Amino acid sequence: MKKNTKYKSNLITKIVAIFGFLLVLTLGFKSSTDQNELTHYEEIEDKSIENNELKIDIESNIHGKNSVKSINKDVVNNSENIINIIEKDVNDNEIFKKSDVYVNKIVITKNIDNDISSDNYRNPIDSFKTITTIDKNVLKEINYHPNFYIWASINTENETFLNENGDFIPLEMGMKIMCNDKNIKNLNFTITANTPRWREWIKIDLNEIENNFLNQMWTVEIKNNSNDKIIESRNFQLMNDNEVYVSN
Repeated sequence: MKKNTKYKSNLITKIVAIFGFLLVLTLGFKSSTDQNELTHYEEIEDKSIENNELKIDIESNIHGKNSVKSINKDVVNNSENIINIIEKDVNDNEIFKKSDVYVNKIVITKNIDNDISSDNYRNPIDSFKTITTIDKNVLKEINYHPNFYIWASINTENETFLNENGDFIPLEMGMKIMCNDKNIKNLNFTITANTPRWREWIKIDLNEIENNFLNQMWTVEIKNNSNDKIIESRNFQLMNDNEVYVSN
């Protein structure tokens, strides 16, 4: 009897031990599995975070580059627009010349101020018309009788008056008045300074002009005699004083 009891006791002990061993293995395996799953999840999460950060960084760089490109593009476009505006102004405005010497304006005037004490000394006064308009096709009709002046303002600010040896060389200029290709009057003059407004004029006495020059096209030509370059040529129509004058 005792022997059977002892046998049963040993069997229960072994069963409990085996059960305990299996329980430990199960818990260990589960813990290991959970840990692996957690580690795997953490790796996925870390990679996801890294990917997101990388994505944000890449997007930021891309956007930054696009922004820079956009800014550069805007700068280029604005520069091109400014250049286009400047070039248009240069093309439209005849006083801008590639030459260092250019004509500001040519004026046909009834009188010149000869009063030395006057603020308008050597300037056109009374009636006058500018024939150096932006559009060369605009023709001014002049009916100043019995005489008038052809007055010009010339810019020489960028002109160099010194030669290679440092010698001062004045600028030799000429103003020619023609009608139907016939020479009416010439004026040769010398410019000796850099100035924005060197003024010269020719007086036309109509009492000395043949009648066949009335109601005709006249030409004013200003030339740089130093290099034989014509720097301005403009036309006007001289009206007979008996004609009815129509203003432009």
